[in-house]
Amino acid sequence: VIYNHNKRMPPEIITESYVTLNQALDRLNFKVVAGQTLGQDFMLKGGRYCSIQGIIAAQLQVVEKSSNQVLTLYQFEINSSNEELTSSLLKEDNVQVKIWREGNLGFALARDLL
Repeated sequence: VIYNHNKRMPPEIITESYVTLNQALDRLNFKVVAGQTLGQDFMLKGGRYCSIQGIIAAQLQVVEKSSNQVLTLYQFEINSSNEELTSSLLKEDNVQVKIWREGNLGFALARDLL
């Protein structure tokens, strides 16, 4: 997650719509969602495919409305290789990563520590 975040890859699909993003990212086995944890505090700017430990994932660019900071949000399907996923908060290389699970989706939100 931190490696991909630090690569600063721009979104391939520029959109503020999760519907449009899901239509474009049709190789995913799940629907990309805003997520309950994020709520209305973040605005979608776009997304692209990526992989996390060999699992296809969505890499979204979101903007935190209160700070105007650009963050990277990863979403991936929970399967047998990552079903033990638990919420955690990591800090490394001036990046903070919050990891959590909502239903059958895993989330990782990466932000630069200012």
